[in-house]
Amino acid sequence: MALYANGFTPESPMMKWFWEIVLEEWDSAKQKNLLIFTTGSDRAPVNGLKTMKFVLVLEGEGDGRLPSSHTCYNQLHIPQYSSKDVLRRNLEMAIENPTGFGLV
Repeated sequence: MALYANGFTPESPMMKWFWEIVLEEWDSAKQKNLLIFTTGSDRAPVNGLKTMKFVLVLEGEGDGRLPSSHTCYNQLHIPQYSSKDVLRRNLEMAIENPTGFGLV
């Protein structure tokens, strides 16, 4: 179940772009990376993905900022971007490089 916060709604252009990218353009490997980035796990909950709360949060704006996540709360924080291409590029950068600064 997708929830929206801080100004995002299912009708927001950014959310329409987000779901087009994730559901229509990405293969299962990228979708799995998004799940790992957002939840900290590559596994669906026992009762299935439909039972999981997945929160999309609008956090500021700026094409140069990457999305971030709060895995304990299954929250994906996405800045307001100027285009679908910027959203795609920044999402891919975030999910493909999730280890931050490499601190142990």
